[in-house]
Amino acid sequence: MGDILSLIACALVTGYLLFGQNVRKRISSITYTFVVYAISSVALFFYVIFKGEALAPYPASDWIYFVLLAIFPTLLGHSLFNWSLKWLSTSTLSMGILLEPVGATILAYFILDEPILWTQVLGGTIILGGLMMFLKDEKKSKEHKEAQVSV
Repeated sequence: MGDILSLIACALVTGYLLFGQNVRKRISSITYTFVVYAISSVALFFYVIFKGEALAPYPASDWIYFVLLAIFPTLLGHSLFNWSLKWLSTSTLSMGILLEPVGATILAYFILDEPILWTQVLGGTIILGGLMMFLKDEKKSKEHKEAQVSV
């Protein structure tokens, strides 16, 4: 079931980025981000209602984490991706998103004192290597296109 959900998530993220890249060329980042977060909030609200989960009450300590999650990964993280959709290709942005688990692993090590497993090191190395190969290929492709234009 986890693999199926992961595949569905990949398809949805791809669609989201392709749609966003097209829309972001026409509207501001603030407007786009507001609409995306509003739709997400409504969808999550109905999901919680459908699942029969409680919307409240939560301890004050949980609200601190809710606010931190809203500020850092959402407003600063995903909003940065939405902002960059106007200038970066979807493929470049998708490759950048691959750095998220690498960064999360590093933060968990320093903040939560979590050990880093050899599988995480291997996966992170593969991600970083793939990203470097992608960026090198993108640079060559860009230089080739510029050379064709100048000729």
